[in-house]
Amino acid sequence: MKEYGLIVRKIRLAKGISQKELYSSLISKSYAIEFEKGHHDLSLELLEQVLEALAVTADEFLFIYNQYTIPETTSFWSLLAKASNENDLNALIALKKEIVNQAASDKKELFLALVEGRIQIVNHFLRSNKIDYTTIPPEQMDIVVQFLLNRESWTLFELLVFTNTLDYFTHDQRMIFIKNVYKLLQKYHSYDRGKEILQILLINFAELCLKEKEFPIAHELLDKLKNLNTDLNSGLYRIIERFFRGILLIMEGADREGKQICKKTLEMLDYLGYDQIAHVYKSEWTTILSS
Repeated sequence: MKEYGLIVRKIRLAKGISQKELYSSLISKSYAIEFEKGHHDLSLELLEQVLEALAVTADEFLFIYNQYTIPETTSFWSLLAKASNENDLNALIALKKEIVNQAASDKKELFLALVEGRIQIVNHFLRSNKIDYTTIPPEQMDIVVQFLLNRESWTLFELLVFTNTLDYFTHDQRMIFIKNVYKLLQKYHSYDRGKEILQILLINFAELCLKEKEFPIAHELLDKLKNLNTDLNSGLYRIIERFFRGILLIMEGADREGKQICKKTLEMLDYLGYDQIAHVYKSEWTTILSS
């Protein structure tokens, strides 16, 4: 986009870098001047080299380009995740109103279906202390299911939809979609944003497999999650992976060892301030943990 040149100029001047320093080995002086005026484009490869010379990542550049705000789609997922994890019904209702007031778009119907489904789940959980996906209106589920069934290949957007709606799909549909997940696992494991989404999906998928007593698949998913949890930012996911290892041990007969692991991981979640997550896991797995 031609407007990128205006942002590059702003960053360059703020860092005290001359045009000659930045562009001398990349493009001509005249082209650089026109680029920074917003009259010319750069190829993606050249733009990456310019950003590297400025010591600015692509993610940060887009953040600056969007006037230091998170793009609307990213903001939606962040708000949905936060409200859902905290069982904040009011925040979900506010998010729904915000989407209703937005201009028509190809994603508006999908976003409304996702939020409405989450509202029903949280509302039921607050009243019964149980998560029940049958409370979601079938027509809302169908919007989501058809959206993914009509996509031949996935990027992170489709992965986010699937991550938040695993229970909407039949077993056979999930087994088909897991092939797309494994392909993205190979491609996105070194991209922080993609890695985080994959970690959440593997957790959700493993939990669902445990509930359906599909132990071999649960083992496979937890192994892949463990392989992703290799950096300091993965601490939360390492704890959750250990919790579900404990649940798996209990369900496979190693009762004492499994309960010790679950007890320690739930205590860690509470101690680190993830008490809402710990509360949900305690509620969801109370029969297993107290048997």
